[in-house]
Amino acid sequence: ALNTPMPLRDRILATRAERAGSCLPMLQLEETPTGELGIALEAPCQPRTPFKIMVNTLTADVVTDAKGRWEQRIPGLAPEIAVSIQLGKHTRSERLDLSDRTAKQLVALAWHGPQTFFIRPETAPSGSEEGLGQVIRVGTGIGAAFEVFSSSPGEDRAAGIVRLSVDALVTEENCGKNVSTQAYQTSYLGDLRPTEIAYTMPDCDRVGDVVRLQNLLRDMRLASR
Repeated sequence: ALNTPMPLRDRILATRAERAGSCLPMLQLEETPTGELGIALEAPCQPRTPFKIMVNTLTADVVTDAKGRWEQRIPGLAPEIAVSIQLGKHTRSERLDLSDRTAKQLVALAWHGPQTFFIRPETAPSGSEEGLGQVIRVGTGIGAAFEVFSSSPGEDRAAGIVRLSVDALVTEENCGKNVSTQAYQTSYLGDLRPTEIAYTMPDCDRVGDVVRLQNLLRDMRLASR
């Protein structure tokens, strides 16, 4: 108990007290009990300010809240996590070792602008999404964004095969156009390997339809514990 690390929020408050009156942004990382990555930014002099965050190879454009804060939990993308932010003239970087985390299988999509593609997980053969994991999205929809699907860890994990597909939403902005996204999936070595997905959207008489793109991602094989 004596070696229990200070909770992330307490560390932020302590650092904020040390820097009273400072406008320097503070970036804090932590590993959650389920192996997720907790990211917290404190920038008291930059309320409602856009900034760019990079988590390993994934990038998103986000915005601080009315108090200059931004917090997010995402799956641990790799054993070694590097996070950096660009907020105005300030750059902050931190690293976190997640090599002892509970192993997860991950799929991510990265894009720029409005979201067209969505990760679609299903358990075979039932087709249910219950107990599979979660999809977390990072980004405002303006600029860069990404979403990550991670399998559920430990006792919460569903057994069986997860069929992974990518859904494409036909909109007035993308109908009849060539669109693309960058897909990432966990390799057998535990890192995320990129794949480019390019697709010509249906004509504009199909606005509102969802097109399912299959056989782009490997199935996940999950074993309950």
